Amino acid sequence: MKYDLSVILPGIRVDRWNDLYKSFKESFHGKGEMIIVSPYDLPENLRNEKDIKLVHSFRSPSACYQIAHEASSGKWISWSADDCTYLPNSLDNAFEIIKNNNFDPKTIVTAKYLEGEASIRNPKESNMSGRSYYHLTFHDDLKNLNLFPDDYMMLNASLIPSKLLKDFGGIDCKFEASLCNIDVAIRIQNDGLKFIFLDEVLYTCGHFPGCEGDHGPIYHVTVEHDYPLFKQIYCDKKSLERTKIPFEVTGEEVWRRRFKG
Repeated sequence: MKYDLSVILPGIRVDRWNDLYKSFKESFHGKGEMIIVSPYDLPENLRNEKDIKLVHSFRSPSACYQIAHEASSGKWISWSADDCTYLPNSLDNAFEIIKNNNFDPKTIVTAKYLEGEASIRNPKESNMSGRSYYHLTFHDDLKNLNLFPDDYMMLNASLIPSKLLKDFGGIDCKFEASLCNIDVAIRIQNDGLKFIFLDEVLYTCGHFPGCEGDHGPIYHVTVEHDYPLFKQIYCDKKSLERTKIPFEVTGEEVWRRRFKG
């Protein structure tokens, strides 16, 4: 079956998958599917749902996004995470933009999201409620590179044409967990494409500061590997020529930062 939308994610928090799936179903009422890539099995009550698929893998989060993309059949792709909760009808509202653009295969929608309890409790007081937050140059670790045009935007909460994303190589698995979607956003905008901003929250998600719990491997790979790699790539103006890369799944078959080989 060909779907309109594939929501794809790496998964480790099995206890959250029921709530995530329920919120997805309440958010999107078109033809949609959810694909989870994880070493763990689906909860029993989700195993007979025809619009959710599990692919087993112990790879890094970025590689899991690529695996999920390969397994998807949606015309548009939306990255997710298993600490997300979609707002009712939010994916419908984002997809309405695609419909209004006559399903143009270059239509990319990016939206707001809320991260952490403080932002979720008091969204009006959160800087994530303003459009400026979703520009790369709002963030000091990106602004300090003194490189990106002011209108370059993020793609964290987004709907991207599947074929277009594959043409750009999808996620670069050299980024093992973080900044990989920022890299995609930059490469697409380097090629001259623009995003349509939806001034609504697509989902809320957790925030895990520091190196505790199951977020520990993400914290460490960001500090020790992904951000240094990002700075190495985007250290000069030549990186604004970086656009399409091969679509591939690379890296360790068992991501040792989280799983024992």
